[in-house]
Amino acid sequence: MLSTNKNLRPEGLLMDLMPLKAIGPCFLMLCLAISPPSHSATDDVLDKSYRLFTDLLVGDFDNQEQFYFDRRLELADSMQHRRNHVKVEATDDDGVFRLTQTLDEADKPARVQLLRVTPDYGSHRIQMTFHEADDLSDVAVCTVHWRRQLNHFVADDVTGKCSENRNVNAGELLLTPTEFSLFDLALPAREWSEVQGPEATYRNHKAREFTCWMSVTHRDGKATFRPGLKILDQGGRIWLTSDEVEPQTAGIKMRRVRWPTGTNADSLVLYAHRPDEDRAVSYTWGHVDAERIAMNLRWMQASCTLSEE
Repeated sequence: MLSTNKNLRPEGLLMDLMPLKAIGPCFLMLCLAISPPSHSATDDVLDKSYRLFTDLLVGDFDNQEQFYFDRRLELADSMQHRRNHVKVEATDDDGVFRLTQTLDEADKPARVQLLRVTPDYGSHRIQMTFHEADDLSDVAVCTVHWRRQLNHFVADDVTGKCSENRNVNAGELLLTPTEFSLFDLALPAREWSEVQGPEATYRNHKAREFTCWMSVTHRDGKATFRPGLKILDQGGRIWLTSDEVEPQTAGIKMRRVRWPTGTNADSLVLYAHRPDEDRAVSYTWGHVDAERIAMNLRWMQASCTLSEE
């Protein structure tokens, strides 16, 4: 017989009669019904790709090899690329990077812009937008979407000013552990830069930093010695002038040569230079992935080791 207690409500009676072990699953189902959807496994994969993308994006990138072999292969002037250097640095804001581009080894950069990089969960791609320097509030200059392929990324969509009145082949844009190939039109030159950028795709290889010491021998047999000098292996240069009454100057240049033709092996090369002479005085080479390279020409010496950082 049911209780006649006035304080006992029907729902209370239902709880009294419901097996206790059924309460847990029912409560869990209710929580799942009202909880916001969580990341899917596909989203987690994109998050990992995003972390790899942002790691690969930071560094110095240079088209030294493209610049050199355009002329070595005697391509038509209209097909030759200018020297292009791109430096990408992380900022204090997550997903925001500062990109500085220099052409022809000029003292003033051609452009400085901010990149915002975010995961696009809707299309499962990584979105990169270009903004004017130090201003993320403006409308993006252009947008590029990147898709991961194995351990690198390929652009498969370009919109905005990047594609206006231009024949853009998004598939030519790459970000890999060793390369960041970017089209110049993605970065309109600023008026203050006084640089007119060509409509071209730059094959920019990622540079490694080496720490070097150099010495220049004096006429009396003594020498000027300098340690802790930094150089990049994508056409970087260092000059050292001797501390004597009639000073002498020696320079070194480093390249990580990648031959586009022939049977020559790719090599890390260290050149010795004198001022006002385009042709190197001498050079030495080693394995393309070498972590140390040196030379001794008596009148100058240099030794460079891959920086630990």
